[in-house]
Amino acid sequence: MFRTRDFVLIFSTITFLLLAIGTTLLQRQSSKQVTESTLILVEDSPEEFSAEVFKREQVSREERLLALRQKIAESGELALSAPPEEVVVEDETLVSSPQGLQKCSEYGDFRGYWPVGVKLDVVEGARIAYLEGAGGGVATVLATTAVSLSAAAERNILLQLPAYPTKSAHSNCVESDVVGVAKDGSLIRNSEAGLYGVFGEATLVGYALDGFPIYGLSSYATDSCGGSVATGEYRYYLSSSREVILNCFAGLPASL
Repeated sequence: MFRTRDFVLIFSTITFLLLAIGTTLLQRQSSKQVTESTLILVEDSPEEFSAEVFKREQVSREERLLALRQKIAESGELALSAPPEEVVVEDETLVSSPQGLQKCSEYGDFRGYWPVGVKLDVVEGARIAYLEGAGGGVATVLATTAVSLSAAAERNILLQLPAYPTKSAHSNCVESDVVGVAKDGSLIRNSEAGLYGVFGEATLVGYALDGFPIYGLSSYATDSCGGSVATGEYRYYLSSSREVILNCFAGLPASL
């Protein structure tokens, strides 16, 4: 027979074991809930990318030429009605373009893209045509030693011309219908002599691809390329005797 003391001892032992087992199970359950609450599954979400399409402005050549005329008139530098500056032609043996247009063997029309809003500036001996800011929709041309890296980093350079060009020992042929860049940043096509012919000989129209300046219509005698030395500077002049702006390059032209 069990005595009362033995029964109480057995009952206490069983109760202790049950409490210990229950406490252990409860702790495991709580730990599992905490672990599950800290694990948050995040579904993979595809990254979203946005693309901006650079839309080319539809501006005609006539509109850009009109804007160029207005800029020149507003600046007051060389108005169309202003009297021409005194020009001293230093080479009296020049003749008026007897050879005609000198095309390169690979001559063809320019098919590349040239954006609106191009600006001109002179940086460390180079005349650059550029867009403000890098990554403007056109591939950035790396600067050479003539243009500092800091300037190239802030500007999207499209074309680089010598600011102080020199004449070559012989003339250079014309590779395409584009022969220069106008003061407003647009391309000058060789066939547009009639459009730019509204400007006089004292008006700077733009710069040829060899870096020499291009001036308006003049009656001065020019060499076979269409230029002459005036006031100590070689420059191209438009002529009523030529259907094109220039027949060849007196210096080494840059490539577009």
